[in-house]
Amino acid sequence: MVSGGTIITLAGTSSAGFSGDGAAATAATLSKPSGVSVDAAGNAYIADTDNQRIRQVGNNTIATIEGSGSQGYGGDAGLSTAAILNSPHAVAPDAFGNLFIADRLNQRLRSGTLPTLTFPAVDVGIPSPPQAVTLSNTGTGAITVSTITTSAGFTTATGGTCSAPPITLAAGASCTQDLELLPVTAGTSTGSVVFTGAGIVPQSILLTGTATVSPTTITLTSNVNPALAGQPITYTAVVVPLGLGTPTGTIAFAAAGTPFSTQTLPPGGVTAIAANVSIATGTDNITAVYSGNSSFTGSTSPAIPQLVEDFSITLTPQPNNPAGSTSRTVIPGKAVIFKFALTPLLGPFNFPITLSAAGLSPAATATFTPQTLTPGTNPTSFTMTIQTAANQGSLQHKRSMGGGAQAGGGLDYRLSQHVAVRAIEAAWQHTQLPNGTNNIQNDLLLGAGIVVRFGQ
Repeated sequence: MVSGGTIITLAGTSSAGFSGDGAAATAATLSKPSGVSVDAAGNAYIADTDNQRIRQVGNNTIATIEGSGSQGYGGDAGLSTAAILNSPHAVAPDAFGNLFIADRLNQRLRSGTLPTLTFPAVDVGIPSPPQAVTLSNTGTGAITVSTITTSAGFTTATGGTCSAPPITLAAGASCTQDLELLPVTAGTSTGSVVFTGAGIVPQSILLTGTATVSPTTITLTSNVNPALAGQPITYTAVVVPLGLGTPTGTIAFAAAGTPFSTQTLPPGGVTAIAANVSIATGTDNITAVYSGNSSFTGSTSPAIPQLVEDFSITLTPQPNNPAGSTSRTVIPGKAVIFKFALTPLLGPFNFPITLSAAGLSPAATATFTPQTLTPGTNPTSFTMTIQTAANQGSLQHKRSMGGGAQAGGGLDYRLSQHVAVRAIEAAWQHTQLPNGTNNIQNDLLLGAGIVVRFGQ
């Protein structure tokens, strides 16, 4: 072999013969080697012609991998080291480690295939039932297997009799190493496992198996349920594969079957979020649908019945206000009463509502009965009493002077004033502050404008 411009001996001595398997390649004897090739891992394959063998050199160690040493023809479909060759002249490996041999005097091109483990079909991300490989030391000295390398989609497994690497085997000893198919994509997986260590020729086994598309499930949660009308809602969907692996694709969020947001799963992530969603008043079934991909099936989450609560407020006609007018006239210092009906819309309204008034004139007060109410499923009523402020009349002093010493004077107190009270606004607001129960408050604001009219 030429390395860096210098020639060195890779295998063999100056003597012809057969010896040295399992030991240093440079101490082995060959007999008229006539062909050599090298694989991608750097292992050399020698057609040891007069020894009727194919020998491999790896880690500076030599071993027979094809041929029994007998000259002739035989052994097809049997163990490679029991095959009978007749002056093999050349050898070459393929990308999988299989060997092709020019068996010169047998007038044949023969192949020496690596042993293959075939695993049963499993879903993507699900480990297959293990299969055992037996490691045997057929030499006269102890060997150590320091590394076990598997191709992607395959892995070692516990359960065999071999220890964790490094595995030391005395002469004549053996142990079993379990392997599994653990596919990451659907389809046929092929690869190999290679056992290596100092002083031993690397040993390879081909691996193959089939992976099917793996099922998924999807979970869906809402950050608030029930919600108030107009309140932003955030939905979170998580795709859960049956086994290992990370699904890719999209998640479509829908209300009553109508999509309202489609989100792409982030690289390496399984969670999608639809934020600041507004849902119509009432109850809608919210679902999340995962699109699936080539390795994972699509799935649909169980529906979440999302309740969005709202209510309406209307003035109730009264005997002294039969039309339910929003405007009433009252003498200053007197009170006026408005009666309201609060009706849940499209379902129950189970949030407590605290009533208050805004827009009152100075010194006027508003009282609600009751001040706090929770409507539930049925309409409920409440009253708002506006107490107006008592008005003080204006004092005018008139005085006239006549042609004599007549003086006259008088006090003219004129008061003909009314106060008009108008309920002009009704609205509620939602807040989230600690209250020891559910950290939710809902305030109903009733605006009452007061108009004061002065006249004769």
